[in-house]
Amino acid sequence: MKRLIGLVGLIFILSNFAFAASESPGIRAQDVSGKPDVFCKVTKEPDPLLLGGWRCIHHKYDMKLHAYVDEQIEYWLVKSGDRYGLYFYRVKPGEKTYKGWRECTINGDTITSKAGYKFFTQNGEVFYTWGTGGDKPTSMTRIESN
Repeated sequence: MKRLIGLVGLIFILSNFAFAASESPGIRAQDVSGKPDVFCKVTKEPDPLLLGGWRCIHHKYDMKLHAYVDEQIEYWLVKSGDRYGLYFYRVKPGEKTYKGWRECTINGDTITSKAGYKFFTQNGEVFYTWGTGGDKPTSMTRIESN
C-alpha cells in the first residue's frame, strides 16, 4: 500500500513538472504595453477577430530533424493611433525563441509575414500556419488577459 501511495505521489509530481515545463511564459503584459516600434502594412483593415492576443501549439514537420515538433506560437495585434502593431512569439524547441514586434501585412482576414507565418480567420476562428510545407493550419485560442 505504501508503495502504491508513493508511486501515485511520484506520478503526480512528475506530471505537474512536465506540464509546467511545457508552458513557456509567452507574451507578457509589459511586452505589448506602450507603442510598437514596428508597424504592419495594411492593405485592408483587419477582421476585428484578429485583434488582441492569440496562442496555439503548432504541430509541424521539421525538415532538419525529419520529425514532427510542437512549437508554441502567440501573437498580439494592437491598434496604435491609425496603425497596427503585431507582437510575435514563437518557441522553436531546442533552438531559439523568437519574440518582438514584427513587420507584417494585414489584408482583411489575413496577416502574413515575409518570414513565412500566417494568421487568418475562417468561420469565426483564428488559425496559424507556417510556410508552404503543407502542415495543417492550427486553430488558436484567445489569450484572455493582458
